[in-house]
Amino acid sequence: MLTQLHDKIDELNSLYNNDPQIYEKLKNYVLIELPNYLVIAKKNMLDKEERQDAQNNFIKQFINSNKYFYNSTSEIFFCYDNDHYNIIKEDTIIYNILLKLRNNTNLMPWKYKIKTSIIKNIKEISILNSLPESNTIQNIQNILLNIFETKEEIKYFLTIIGDIILKKPTNINIISANAKVLLRTIENIGSQYFGHISVMNCFKFKYHDHNYSECRILVTKNNNYDHDINDIIFKHLIDLVIVSCYYSNRFTTADSYLDRINTIDIVNRILFLKNNTKENIVDYFISLNIQESTNSIISMKNMLYLWKLYLDEIKMPYIIPQNTLKQLLKLKLKYNEEKEGFLDYTSTKIPFVSKFLIFWDETITEDTNEYYLEIDEICILFKNYTGISYKNNDINDLSLINIIKHFYPDVIIDGSYITGISCNLWNKQQDIITFLNKKIIEYKAMHSFISLYELYNDYIVHCKKNIILINKNYFDMFIKKHISSQQLDVDLAMIPIMLLSNITSLY
Repeated sequence: MLTQLHDKIDELNSLYNNDPQIYEKLKNYVLIELPNYLVIAKKNMLDKEERQDAQNNFIKQFINSNKYFYNSTSEIFFCYDNDHYNIIKEDTIIYNILLKLRNNTNLMPWKYKIKTSIIKNIKEISILNSLPESNTIQNIQNILLNIFETKEEIKYFLTIIGDIILKKPTNINIISANAKVLLRTIENIGSQYFGHISVMNCFKFKYHDHNYSECRILVTKNNNYDHDINDIIFKHLIDLVIVSCYYSNRFTTADSYLDRINTIDIVNRILFLKNNTKENIVDYFISLNIQESTNSIISMKNMLYLWKLYLDEIKMPYIIPQNTLKQLLKLKLKYNEEKEGFLDYTSTKIPFVSKFLIFWDETITEDTNEYYLEIDEICILFKNYTGISYKNNDINDLSLINIIKHFYPDVIIDGSYITGISCNLWNKQQDIITFLNKKIIEYKAMHSFISLYELYNDYIVHCKKNIILINKNYFDMFIKKHISSQQLDVDLAMIPIMLLSNITSLY
């Protein structure tokens, strides 16, 4: 390079040494102007490098001190305050950039370039690769403890959601039907923030003859979580999605996470279908529930009920189609087509069921005049009818609901209420009338009016020794209906004693 410079100077010298004016210009340029130009050029270059370093440092510092993220599918920006993720507008980010630049006057002339560069950098930071803090993760786990029984199952569920969002292969995930609201919320609301999330395609609420090796079982708590929980999930949906993706990135896949669970019972439950066949599941059911007994018989209907109890005990959905189950049972046990039952078998659980069926058939009738019976009321009546101890743990609200649904599918059950039936062992409405008849004379002597609240309190005190006490909702419903039937406009907060007397005269 130095030789080239020398050669160029020599060339210019030879070319213009006979031209005094041009030669003087050449000498002036080389000796004076060029050194000054190079000094200025060097200074400008250093200034530019210093300014570029300052810009780069500002951009880096701004991005590091503000947790902004982007989703290219939905074209939405997000921010994270180390507790929760939220949507943030691009204009708000730009405003924050310019606000920060006001403290650095040297960079203000290049604010638009800096702003553009920062936005471009943020758009390369995927929200789906964000690392949530432990308190964010813990908060999501605590919310989902209202739905799942253990934190291991919560992590597994979240990892599945992350696999779905990150487009990884997933299995057929069979989950309890009460998780439907949760899954729809994740799909519908999550899709607005992150592009379509096909959650509902990856979860099934019933088994439909899928290949066992591809099935995974997720168990939720029996109770349906209320609207408050759904509102909380809705509020923290972005957090839930990010934690899900974090787990998916961390554990690779949901199946890989199972290798990290130390509680073998949880893993076995999730992989129950993968690790078994229909045949050995039925074999295990028979070994636990059926005993040989000469001259005994278990009807097909009772056998199917025992199967349902077994599934409830091991927390499984219906994992074998009923026709397939019947065929397997007939192959493995002696079955009489004429008697429609399995001969020379019994079960320790059948006597309780038989007693309840007798109780129902002898005491329960259709009754459109009865508002409702509660499951716990039927439970008390049944125990009293049979003389079974109140401490018998086999008899509870859930077990009775299962029996009623199985053997009396036409009965309408709404939560813990059964409508359209009455029990001849206890006339609820007559209980109220009996109470009013005993108290009406006392009321007339002391009051002209009485509140519904006071009336029910008197009922509780007066009837506290009864086997069952009518709840306030039923009591109020009965009184209100009979007051309104008298076609009088009455303030139910203060009921005339005369109207109560009219009610008793109807019975």
